[in-house]
Amino acid sequence: MNRTITQRGLRNEIAAVMDAVEAGGRNPKPRKNDLMIAATAVANRLPLYTANVDDFKGLESMLEVVGVRRA
Repeated sequence: MNRTITQRGLRNEIAAVMDAVEAGGRNPKPRKNDLMIAATAVANRLPLYTANVDDFKGLESMLEVVGVRRA
C-alpha cells in the first residue's frame, strides 16, 4: 500500500502528538524532536522502535511503541 503523507497531514499529527503529551501533564517542548519522529510513525501507521520508551509515554493510544535494548 503506497500512502503519501502531505505536509499538512504531518503537521496535524505533530499537533495531535504534542496535545497528547500535554494532556498527560508533560511538556512537549524538550522532546520535540522525539515527538516529530512519533508523529511520522503515526502518520505512516508504523510502530516506533526505541531504547527510550519513557520518552513516548502517553502516546500508546496513538502508536505502538516497542522497547529495544541498547547494544
